[in-house]
Amino acid sequence: MVSGKKPVTPDFDGVEIHYEPHGTGQVPLMFLHGWGGNCRTWDPILPKLDAAQFRSICVDLRGHGQSGQPAVGYTWTDFTQDVLAVADRERLSRFVPVGFSMGGKLACHLAALHPERIPAQVLVSSAGPGLVPIEREAGLQICRAANDRNKNKLFFGNWFGPRAAKAVVDAYCDTIAATPVDVLMATAEMTLWTSIERVVGNLPLPTLLVMGRSDPVYGEAYQRASVLPYLANAQTASVASGHFIPLECPAILAKLLNEHVPTMIPGSARCGDGMHR
Repeated sequence: MVSGKKPVTPDFDGVEIHYEPHGTGQVPLMFLHGWGGNCRTWDPILPKLDAAQFRSICVDLRGHGQSGQPAVGYTWTDFTQDVLAVADRERLSRFVPVGFSMGGKLACHLAALHPERIPAQVLVSSAGPGLVPIEREAGLQICRAANDRNKNKLFFGNWFGPRAAKAVVDAYCDTIAATPVDVLMATAEMTLWTSIERVVGNLPLPTLLVMGRSDPVYGEAYQRASVLPYLANAQTASVASGHFIPLECPAILAKLLNEHVPTMIPGSARCGDGMHR
């Protein structure tokens, strides 16, 4: 497996975006993490993917992980331009976003504005294009306290399924705590209280929608009411997990990607279908 760490600086505002490419397959997967996360979200999945098929690119979204942390510039347009800059650096004319939570909403924004570059997408425990049913002041209070690891565990511990390992819960709470509070507040505003419904409309591209049966906020009922109506060509998969499917059930998610993504892009598993420039 080929891997490495690379930065890219989008021309439009100069913020350095960190990303890590893995593998040499013909189908590019662009992994987009959730709120307060980073590209380490996908570490448990990468070794389980079919290396003969996929080339995986894991991005630290702006403000997160090793990417730049500007004081401003936290909009869906900024995030979309960052992801496209990474794709351009990797000479990808088309790619399949795999978006978790906040990253799922970003994937929908990408697909709506750049359909020529997004032939299919995978949404995992995704936030929907509309507003999320979390009260603003309560959400901002969580953001203000997020640098406290123990407070994160009190709140987000309930978002994991009952079988999640303590080490997995602790690690993710530490990741949130390492993210600047200003970034958490700005991206919460984007994800929870900014609607992109008019931009997204009814997306026609093939979509795999993966949901956790024990997810207390973005679970099956939410996905069917707030995400699925915006997807004209979707298939669903329900797994025995809480919200953090990539961390709780990496083998199951990898299996879904291995089996479904090639069927969503006719011919791509054989020849790349013009994915690379």
